[in-house]
Parts: sequence; C-alpha cells; structure tokens
Amino acid sequence: MMQGDVLYSLYESPVGLLYLLGTDSALHAIVFKNKHTARANIQKLFKQGAPVEVGSSALFLDAYFNAGRSKSTQNFYMKATVKNTIIQVVFNSHSCRLDLSEFTQKEIAVYRELLNVPLGKTISYHKLSEKAGIPSGARFVGNTMAKNMFPIIIPCHRVIKSGGEIGNYSGGIWIKESLLNHESRV
Repeated sequence: MMQGDVLYSLYESPVGLLYLLGTDSALHAIVFKNKHTARANIQKLFKQGAPVEVGSSALFLDAYFNAGRSKSTQNFYMKATVKNTIIQVVFNSHSCRLDLSEFTQKEIAVYRELLNVPLGKTISYHKLSEKAGIPSGARFVGNTMAKNMFPIIIPCHRVIKSGGEIGNYSGGIWIKESLLNHESRV
C-alpha cells in the first residue's frame, strides 16, 4: 500500500473500530483494529486525517449499518462501476471510490462479480469463480477474498464454502456472522 498522501481515520462500527485509509481521490483500505493490526501499527505508518474519500466511505458505511432501521432505507440499492483500477460503489445515495491498483485484472473481475451478490445473499467460492470467468478457480477466489483490502464494502463476508460452511474472515468469524445476520434483517 502506498503511504505518501494516504491518511487514516478511525470509524466506529457495530463490529468494532475500523481504520479507513485513503486520499481525496480514493479509499485505499479498510483495516479492522485488532491485535493483528497492532503489529502493523497503522498509526505509525500513516498520518491521521480526513481526506474526501475517507469521509465518503464513512457515510457509505453509516448507510450500510443503518440499512433496515427506518422505512427510508428499506428500498436500498447497491451498484458498482469499474473504470481501470477504480471501483465506484454506490449504496442508496452514498458512494465511495476504491483504489484497486494493487490487484490483477483477474482479481478485480472477482471483486466486480462479488459486488453483484445482493445484500443478504451468499455465494460459494466455486460459484463466484464461475461467474468471474475462472472455471475451477475456487482456490483463486479464496485467495482473492483473503487479499480484500475493502471488507464490508467489497462484501467478502458473503462468500461461503460450497457445503454451506461460513469459512474464514479477516476480522474474525464472529464479524462475518454479524454482517450476514445484519444483512438478513434488512
């Protein structure tokens, strides 16, 4: 991840504190603040600040976590557009731009397909690999999910094993379960 002008801000979510790292033009990562990130020490690597896309991403996450709490958010929609290595994701009226320049075109194709999985639904690694045009690529999809630098926004929590088992998650399985439960109520 580039350090240069990337700044971080802390976001308090129902699943714990998140580091939002970005610039005025794009979000670069979302990192769960836990014992694993303590070793990375984001606060030493990046300066604290609130660039435009970090603020936009916080509003996007607010809309996501508040979805279903009022009648105004029950008719939600989510769409994504890809231009080169930037994905713009829209949830209701809130959008954020994600910088995927550190990923291959194949990985971006997997993320793009994952963004088509509706809120509250799940997909298997195998099925996602087929939709992304990578037959027999379930392992590749699993590795791509493990590299996802935008958890929640690129909803890797919606990807499960073919047998219905929940599988792993970067923030911890309890967070994956919590996100899936939240979405099932929306």
